Amino acid sequence: MQRGARWLAMAVIGVAAVAGLAPSRITAHASYDRSEPAADAVVRSAPERVDVWFTQEMFRREGENTISVVGPGGERVSDDVAVLDNEDRTHLSVAMLGRLGPGEYTVAWRTLSAVDGDTADGTFRFTVDPLAPVATAPRDAEAPNSAPAPRASAAEASSLVADGANRFPWWLLLAGAAVAASAALMVRAVRHSAGIEGPPE
Repeated sequence: MQRGARWLAMAVIGVAAVAGLAPSRITAHASYDRSEPAADAVVRSAPERVDVWFTQEMFRREGENTISVVGPGGERVSDDVAVLDNEDRTHLSVAMLGRLGPGEYTVAWRTLSAVDGDTADGTFRFTVDPLAPVATAPRDAEAPNSAPAPRASAAEASSLVADGANRFPWWLLLAGAAVAASAALMVRAVRHSAGIEGPPE
């Protein structure tokens, strides 16, 4: 294999490596992230609405982002129209038509991603049981409430800063370095293919 061809092959491998560095979630759809009530939760108080958060922002188009809640008897117990949060477009909610009685409820959702333009759908369940000893949320945490968070101590603040540093997307730096190396290899391959010699090494 000629030297120029070898450089070109190395450049192609470098570009492929960069593509492999990006997190797989970038190409994911607007899938279920969490909800209130949570998936598989048992709640003592019947919710007045169901809130669902997804992994991507949703595209605002009528009829594309939906939530439907069905009761134990198969009857629909939610409003026809789900509401997309203007301040957080990963958040979709739907109001209940009345007070829910005891039993298991099925939530069916459908989304249109504003990131990749693809649709996604799925279902989850929750149970209303006024006699349950405690409310449980086995699959995800309760949705954040509106109460102000307590002020962190100096030690806690330092820990938060360190945690933020640990979450820095270092893969971006690696990707940048790989792109630069691949570009240099491609330029060198083109020069060799054209018969242009660089300065003596």
